[in-house]
Amino acid sequence: MDDNSREASLRLSAGRVVAAGRMPYLSTALFAMTPVLTRELPTFGVDGRWRMYANPDFVLTLSADEVAGAWLHEAGHLLHGHRERWTALAEPPAQHPMFNAAADAAINEELRDAGVTLPSVRASFWERIPGARRGMIAEQMYRLLRDVPAGSPAAPAGPDGRDAPSISLSPDHLATTPAKITVRGSGLDFGPGTVVALHSDRGHPVPHTVSAVRLVTTRLLTFELAHVNPGLYRVEVDGLAAVLPVGLPFAEVNPQSLPAGYGLPHPMAASSDDFDFEPDTTLLVARFGADGLEGRPDAAGDPAIVTRRVLNFDLLESLEAGTYALVIGSGGQTVVGVFGVDSPPAAADCGSGSGGERRDWERPASEDDESDGSVGDGRAEMIRHQVAREIEEHQRAIGDVPAGLRRFAGETLTTRVDWRRELRSVVSRSRASVAGLRDYTYARPSRRASAVPGLALPAMRAPRPPRLDVVIDTSGSMTTMMLGQVTAELRGIIRALRGDTVRVLCCDARSGDVQRVARIDDVVLTGGGGTDMRVGLNAVAALRPRADVVVLATDGDTPWPDAPPADNPRARYVVVLVDGDRRNVPAWMRKIVVSD
Repeated sequence: MDDNSREASLRLSAGRVVAAGRMPYLSTALFAMTPVLTRELPTFGVDGRWRMYANPDFVLTLSADEVAGAWLHEAGHLLHGHRERWTALAEPPAQHPMFNAAADAAINEELRDAGVTLPSVRASFWERIPGARRGMIAEQMYRLLRDVPAGSPAAPAGPDGRDAPSISLSPDHLATTPAKITVRGSGLDFGPGTVVALHSDRGHPVPHTVSAVRLVTTRLLTFELAHVNPGLYRVEVDGLAAVLPVGLPFAEVNPQSLPAGYGLPHPMAASSDDFDFEPDTTLLVARFGADGLEGRPDAAGDPAIVTRRVLNFDLLESLEAGTYALVIGSGGQTVVGVFGVDSPPAAADCGSGSGGERRDWERPASEDDESDGSVGDGRAEMIRHQVAREIEEHQRAIGDVPAGLRRFAGETLTTRVDWRRELRSVVSRSRASVAGLRDYTYARPSRRASAVPGLALPAMRAPRPPRLDVVIDTSGSMTTMMLGQVTAELRGIIRALRGDTVRVLCCDARSGDVQRVARIDDVVLTGGGGTDMRVGLNAVAALRPRADVVVLATDGDTPWPDAPPADNPRARYVVVLVDGDRRNVPAWMRKIVVSD
């Protein structure tokens, strides 16, 4: 282990202690996570086995409070089950960065409410997602991001196939100077001859302001910026530029980076933590040219004030590649934001712990919890329940738990549908019926056979557990939130009725393949077409051995059969309605309505 890694390891340990002190009700989760140092990812990440990955060079650019924020952020992905929730959405893998950004926004809202300091990188918050509102869950914000027309989502590449060269700054704006700035390069390598320079908004060099340039890696360097007057500045590193507002009210612009060829009009959002937008708000898009800052007066449409500190607007022009400033005038004051065009976005990737396949920089999954200290699915669920109980206890005693974590605790400790109560009558009847089906078998002789020499008496066969089949409505009318609800309830069914007896079938207007599952992660959702649950019910009725209980999870907008399927008329049929009650559900089905 090199010196940087040793120092980073100590800083990680200190940051975890700070995190536990800041949010003590998350201590169980924090100390269940295993830290792993690697330079194969740029910042931090987490996998599905609760391993926390950290780039040691990046860790050394952070304070202990910022490292604590990173611990708490990555723990949020694990506690909220974002890996399982992404699987439940059954969306294309290429869409995951948008889900990751939405999940980040949900977590960061909780951390901001708790007063946690996050690392000085571009963080995702609900205000930076056009159309989002406070309190939205990850799936809702993901849908907003997914439905925004944005041209090609791929990062631009140079002629040799590598990323187009660009730089980004952390922090990307300063309230005061002097300050330490971290520069991250993409598509280029820094070296001993790298030059860092500062220019004013008129294009003039500002001498004697950059010092202590330190090359951390070929893609990461830091420098000290001396005192400068408030204004917009251009930071140049080896000829590449980034905009740096200093001493000005700042607005976060989302998306931070637009691909070439983005659709028009392109919806955008801007938010400020310390500036109120007034009805007279105006917008101006500007960029640095050869002679300094140059305005593009027709690039931005009229702003729509969402809240006092959030506004939406449309880009009305296709901007050429470069870094742009959004100058917002309101109430006689000015606030500035920054965004880029045709530059690689800071792609959200917190690792497979936030969803998707194992990343190249992650360690392989182990078979058990003990071999490497990682956490398996069973233990993870126990940790979530323990944390949920500790959240509720802390809330009762002190009462400063953020709303998102209070909601997590309530949902974890109380399922949306009380399956123990609602399915008790169905399952108990099935269990009693199945248990009553004791039959004689000649597989082993009866213990009474010795009393009747010469005759082979059969023994009694022991009862078996009830067989359960689940039909999931995956038609186009089922929203991602509804499918998330279905998956959550399916988790409860599998736990309650033993996963080795559960068969799952997805259905829209056609039935999919039968999936025998032992855990929720084994379910693959397919479909997206029309709706006819009669097809799915007939398909599971034809399965052998026959099911004792059939559960149909649907929004209810389907044709209904007049009678139980002829291939299995004796099963108990239960319909779980995830979008409110439906009056036309046939009387022979047990109806359970999932309340919002």
